[in-house]
Amino acid sequence: MRYLPLFLDLHGCPVTLIGAGTVALRKARLLTAAGARLTVLAPAACTELAGWAEAGRLTWQAVPFSTEALLATRPRLVIAATSDPAVNAAAADCCRARDIWINVVDAPAFSDAIFPAIVDRSPLMVAVSSGGAAPVLARQVRARLETLLPAGLGRLADAAEALRPAVKQRLTDPEQRRRFWEQALQAPSTADALAGHPEATVADWQQQLAGAGTTAAEGEILIVGCGSGAPDELTLRGLQYLQRAGLLAHPSTIAEPVLALARRDADRLLLDLLRPDDWLPHLAGLARNGQRIALLLPGDSRQGREWMTYWRNAGLRVSRALGVQAD
Repeated sequence: MRYLPLFLDLHGCPVTLIGAGTVALRKARLLTAAGARLTVLAPAACTELAGWAEAGRLTWQAVPFSTEALLATRPRLVIAATSDPAVNAAAADCCRARDIWINVVDAPAFSDAIFPAIVDRSPLMVAVSSGGAAPVLARQVRARLETLLPAGLGRLADAAEALRPAVKQRLTDPEQRRRFWEQALQAPSTADALAGHPEATVADWQQQLAGAGTTAAEGEILIVGCGSGAPDELTLRGLQYLQRAGLLAHPSTIAEPVLALARRDADRLLLDLLRPDDWLPHLAGLARNGQRIALLLPGDSRQGREWMTYWRNAGLRVSRALGVQAD
């Protein structure tokens, strides 16, 4: 991973944009939409940016780039969007010498931060980036996502935000909250929010919440076959199991790219498959206490049949997803 995906809160933050042409205009639209306190450094500006300056949406300093002019704006983030490579390189040198983050448009080698392709369903945002390797590919992926994600997803996220305080107050256990939201966001009433009626969705969720938390969370063990170790050898069901689990139990032979497909907050437990007596009762106890456990096995998971029988005889809920066997 060359770049760590982050979402920055730029509301009220000083950001400096070097350049005021059409490329700079595209960046200015994003930065002002994010609430940045934007200063533009450029001897001349395109009509739209000049109009924004007159309207007070940004500050335009009609001066050429210089280190002094840039530092006088006291920026937290700098975007260099000029057609002059020497100016862009000088801006990058200035910022890096002072630990100021900079993005040089179409020049990843000079950039500490890059702009992704964005699918905007505010407050839900999806960012796609190739790290500067293939921007057109990132845009094509974004275009595909635009067709897959309903336009009303933002309203659904707003509905969830409205109910979050009540859910947190009612369900003090994080695992109970997670399971509530998993069920709520799959309920038929989500269609109301997507169609523009979030109040109906919230009302349905409130009814669900009224009955939530009255019983302990039910644990389960999910056995996942991982094939020969390539992530694409997981079945869809196996991937779903992996992403539901709060604990990953696995031998050392399970590759990190497979483990990385799980929830980021999932705990991990390393197992010796040749000594099942050491961990079979332990996993059973965790499941009885409400844990949702994914047991990851190499191959197609058939070796876990005996363990399934053990856990089911103990009254536990156990499911299995076979892996894809490589040729």
